[in-house]
Amino acid sequence: MEYSNILDFHSPNILDKKIALLEAIKKHGSISKAAKALPISYKVAWEIVDSLNNLSKEPIVSKAVGGSGGGGTILTRYGEKLLGDYYILKKEYERFLNTISQIDDIAAIKKLALRISARNQLFGKIVEIRKDRVSADVDFELKSGVILRSNITLDALNELDIDIDDEIVGIIKASSILISTSKDFKRNINVFEGHIEDLEIGKINANVKLQINNIDKIWLTCKSPLVDELDLSIGKKVFIFIRPKNILIGK
Repeated sequence: MEYSNILDFHSPNILDKKIALLEAIKKHGSISKAAKALPISYKVAWEIVDSLNNLSKEPIVSKAVGGSGGGGTILTRYGEKLLGDYYILKKEYERFLNTISQIDDIAAIKKLALRISARNQLFGKIVEIRKDRVSADVDFELKSGVILRSNITLDALNELDIDIDDEIVGIIKASSILISTSKDFKRNINVFEGHIEDLEIGKINANVKLQINNIDKIWLTCKSPLVDELDLSIGKKVFIFIRPKNILIGK
């Protein structure tokens, strides 16, 4: 049995790429220079940064203002600590590998750790839970102050073992988010505004990146003709609606 690939810190994986980008930003003080050093595209670098900041309870990367170079991109104090904690964890992991060979069937355990395809994974804190006989509404607040409501089964709530003030991650498929230029949705729950930060338009579908209160970033997917129909453009204010049943939560 080969055990070194379970959570391998040495072979290229998603976590390694994110850590490498943080190291490059710390070294160069610029996201464009960091992207060139890796090398990855400037756009991909910003997507990674947005993802990290979305998942973290505090910003990991921020823009620096002023200085002889006119500013740049730096790790926050929290980001510096997180990077240090990663290397502590890595050291402990390598020590763990020295004894893991005693386990007979690690493959069964490994299957429990699944990658999630949903593009939106947002950090939040639970502010209210309402239960009925079969389901529960879980309201959680994002860093931007937006309150999202997730509707999950009562069994799922009990399995997650979550309560008020617990920190969770909201998981939302980009294709499940509805967009409009006016607040004309039939429901008020999970309806909030954002500004378009980026547009990717294909022949069939378009990806729209929204900035929420200059903090959280959310991607949605819509049909390409809707971009012209709604006259969507960078910087435009729009409204989105997410059904509670389309928001999964993880702990």
